[in-house]
Amino acid sequence: MTHPESDIKTFIPSRTALVYAVLAGLWIGLSDRAVALLVDDPQLLIQVQTYKGWAFVLVTAIILYCILRQQVLSWEKRTQDLIDREKQYHFLVDKSPLPIFIQTGGSFSYLNSQALNLFRASSQEQMLGKPVIDHVHPDFREKVKQRIQSLNRDKQEVPALEQVFTTIDGKNVDVNVQAVPFNFQGQDGAVVFVQDITGHKKNQEQLRAWHDLMQYIIRHDPSAIAVHDRNMNYIYVSQRYLDDYQVTRDVIGRHHYEVFPEIPDKWRQVHARALQGEVISSDDDHFIRPDGSIDYTRWQCRPWYKADGSIGGIVLYTEVITRLKQTEIQLRELNQSLEQKVRERTARLEELNRELEAFSYSVSHDLRAPLRSIDGFSQALLEDCHDQLDDEGKDYLQRVRSATQRMGHLIDEMLKLSRISKAELKPLPVDLSQLARKVCTELSQENPDHHVDIQIQETLTAQADPALMEILLENLLSNAWKFTKDNPDAAIEVGQKVLDSQEVFFIADNGAGFDMQYAQQLFAPFKRLHSADKYPGTGIGLATCARIVKKHQGRIWADSEPEKGTTFFFTLGGGEN
Repeated sequence: MTHPESDIKTFIPSRTALVYAVLAGLWIGLSDRAVALLVDDPQLLIQVQTYKGWAFVLVTAIILYCILRQQVLSWEKRTQDLIDREKQYHFLVDKSPLPIFIQTGGSFSYLNSQALNLFRASSQEQMLGKPVIDHVHPDFREKVKQRIQSLNRDKQEVPALEQVFTTIDGKNVDVNVQAVPFNFQGQDGAVVFVQDITGHKKNQEQLRAWHDLMQYIIRHDPSAIAVHDRNMNYIYVSQRYLDDYQVTRDVIGRHHYEVFPEIPDKWRQVHARALQGEVISSDDDHFIRPDGSIDYTRWQCRPWYKADGSIGGIVLYTEVITRLKQTEIQLRELNQSLEQKVRERTARLEELNRELEAFSYSVSHDLRAPLRSIDGFSQALLEDCHDQLDDEGKDYLQRVRSATQRMGHLIDEMLKLSRISKAELKPLPVDLSQLARKVCTELSQENPDHHVDIQIQETLTAQADPALMEILLENLLSNAWKFTKDNPDAAIEVGQKVLDSQEVFFIADNGAGFDMQYAQQLFAPFKRLHSADKYPGTGIGLATCARIVKKHQGRIWADSEPEKGTTFFFTLGGGEN
């Protein structure tokens, strides 16, 4: 479209002059001819010529007005169309999502709003007239200068270029720039289209970093890993894979079956199934190496998927477990040997148990009969020959009876200890508080002259065998009762407390006590720390307690000091180990 000023300067004046010349020539020529034919009087001719001149002026003025008005209206319409079109162009350029600017003579002549944002400028005035090269990173200035010269010289579009712009506040922005020649306000220049690719480049760098990290992880993973595409070409491979399968050359990009030409058909079938979407694995497989040796492996073959959900290839995870397999075989053989030994030991133990049972029967029956005879005949001799015996003879017979009775009691305790060792455990909820009160009542009835202050904590409960718990408390409480007989202020306490973050039961007394250097002998059968004359007993009771506690997966120990009493502690696990 031509510019309106050009129409005013050329089109309208020339047309008007031409029309005026034609009309004037026709009027003068035709009117003079007519007047000359119609008027003969010279005076009248002068008047007619005068009127004709004024009429010519009036008519030509009207005609010129009409012509000029029509031309001005046409010019105004064309000017408004041009203005509207320029507004549309400005609107489209300014609202473009891409930064666009115009450079003439290497300087900024126009920038849209996106371009102003790109350079962190708040108005056109901050950028107009300034050299474009001032906002190009120094690494790209020489190349950009050459592109500007080429645009101005060749008037041809230049290809896109990735470069870096520098904003007003000194920030660097990665951009992709494309420029086309353009004449702006009579000056040669170019329209420059800019794409901010900072985020894109950052994403590319992150993707590259993740890619490198994934390669590093796979390559140095302690497991053997190989990643293949759909054509079974290697994409990634770990160093462990290369080492385990003795691959010495670069395999990336090569076909799996080219690297392992002797691969069995079963593996080809596994790969084909995995490429169809299956996940296949084996925990115990073997393969034959080229030298004929056999190695064992466990493996998994699974597909990997592209972003669109299609299968991109397979991943093979393998681990050579030959040493583990050999160890497993050795362990199996060792277990078989141990099982044989256990069977032999079990048979021996069963035999010993039978012998122990026979011994227990012998003790229970064969030994008791002679003891009963000795005790019975001694009593009969005392009764029947009482008058014939002097005091010394009577004393001897009484000692014989006491010894046989003590021997019978000892046999009873040994049998009880044996039964406890062989007894089947039957854990149930047990109220130890109630059980302790029962035992203490019986002890008070048996020893009415021995007064003891008894404190029993309430709600002492345990998951244990009730019968064994009663034996345990009988032994521990009778032990405390016995060793406090010489203390006029005798006291016994039964309770529970926390020691080393563990709940433990305790039975404490203020009796004779003992030296802790002998504590290791305390729970051994027949071991005594006090005189049997002063504190009678069999030496089996605490050994029985230890057996009961051990049977409940617990432990028992004591804390004591001579003449200051003893505290027995024990825990209960609830079942036999």
